[in-house]
Order: sequence, then C-alpha cells, then structure tokens
Amino acid sequence: MIRADRHAGFSLVELLVAIGIIGILIGMLVPDIQQSREAARRVQCNSHLHQIGVAINSYVDAKKTIPPCQLSPSHLSLHVALLPYIEHNDLFKQFDLSKPYLLDPNINSLMNTRITLYQCPSTPAMPAVTHYAACTGTGRGEYDGVCVPDVLAIDPAAIRDGLSSTVAVSETVSSGPLGVVRDTPHTEPFEHALEVYRNSHPSRWTDFPIGMPWVSGLTGDTVYNHALQPNSPTCTNWSSRDVRIGFYSAASHHPGGVNVLYTDGHVTFVSNSVLVSVWRAMATRNGAELDLHGR
Repeated sequence: MIRADRHAGFSLVELLVAIGIIGILIGMLVPDIQQSREAARRVQCNSHLHQIGVAINSYVDAKKTIPPCQLSPSHLSLHVALLPYIEHNDLFKQFDLSKPYLLDPNINSLMNTRITLYQCPSTPAMPAVTHYAACTGTGRGEYDGVCVPDVLAIDPAAIRDGLSSTVAVSETVSSGPLGVVRDTPHTEPFEHALEVYRNSHPSRWTDFPIGMPWVSGLTGDTVYNHALQPNSPTCTNWSSRDVRIGFYSAASHHPGGVNVLYTDGHVTFVSNSVLVSVWRAMATRNGAELDLHGR
C-alpha cells in the first residue's frame, strides 16, 4: 500500500531560497520601473517646454518682438508675459504692470497660483515655483541672448544666428544639484571669474531660491545663463562688471542633462558634458559661431 507523505511541503531552507530569489527579482525590476517613470516625466517636461515655445511664437506674432525676461517697471517675468498665450488671460489681467510687483497688494495670492505648465514633473515644487527659466545669454557683462528686459526688445529678424540655433528657455531647480556659491570675489576678466568660482570652498555653497517666485523677472529668479554647462552649481556676484551678476546654471532632476527650448519652438535634451564653447554658442543671438547643426 502506498502512503501519502504527511510531511510534504517547503523546508525552511527552500523557503529562504525562494524569498531570496523573489528579492533579487524585485531588486532587478524596481530600477527599470523607476527609469520608465522618469522617461515618462522627461517626455512630459519636453511637452511643457514645447507648449511654452508655442506661446513664445504666438507672442512674437502678436507683438513682433521676442517676449522679455523682465517687464518694466513691474519687474514681472517672461512667465507672466506669456499668460495670455497659455489660456490664462484672466490671471494676467489681475497683475498691475504699472509699478514694481512687490508693491502690488495682490501679489502674494497671484504668485501662489500654481501653473502646472511652468513646473517639471521630475522636480518637487511649491505653487510659487517654476522650473523653467529664460536664457539671457552667456552670462558676460551684457545681454547677448534672446530673452532681455523689455526696454531692449529684440526683433526676431535681428537674431542673426537663427531662431533654430538660439536657446530661449531651459530648466532650473532651486540651488541646482550642487548648491550656490554666494558672492564670489569681484574679479575680471570673465574666465578668471569662472576659475575663482570653481575653486570656491564648498562651505560657501548655500541654498538659493532659483525659480521662485515664478512671477519675478529679477536676476536669479526666472532667468539663467550659459556661463557653465548644465547642472553646474550656480554662483552670485553682485559687483563684477564683466559678469552679469552671476553664473546661473541650467539644472534639472533628469539624469545626465537638461531639456532646452530653442526660439523656433523645438526642444532637445542637452548632456551635462556638452562642450562649454558649444553651450555658450547656443545662448547667443548674434555670436556668428559655427553652425551647431553641422550644415
């Protein structure tokens, strides 16, 4: 007669092996899931910038100038100037353009209005923050990019480097991945200032609310420059004649680089390792650099 084994089942060793295998499989799957989610967020960020590009071109069609990075005398930002072109005209009408925005009694409620289009899904954010900044150029002592204060309004026809080769907007995060070096010494010329900045001790790196508030067009709030490659730290310098107040770097939480919006509306991803000469050439409107597209 054949008897059924009353002790059939997993032994303790077999159970531990099974648990170990499951743990390994989970460990292999989680990074793939995270990468897939980040890829989806990066695509959504790309879409946000594309929509901002459409708004910029709608502004150009209406005003015949590139939208400014700062409105006068209100000091309001590019983001405010674009509100009528992203279906937020009612919000735009609530801003007082006749005086500095800090004197507007309604400014706190206005700046705390969350504009989802102005925020990257990969970066945690409060309502008052934007993760997209206007490019003012290379960071030297003049505005050599396409986004300038409205008193220096740029005619698109005057952009000799071409709209498809000149960056208008890129990403920014509060302080950047490596923080901010505050008030580097007053040095000339430009490249010397960069070396002083690079050699600054990390103890001087501090938080700096880049991208906040989104309504402010003041330096360090919603503008950046191409002095240094993407995801470099940022430094402030309030006295240098040869450096426009500081090096405000493009930055993101996307691995390896940042999304960049060109003035013609197309969007690309630029690596952190891009040559600094190429990165600066992308920022100038009339630099007459070599064709970046190889034509």
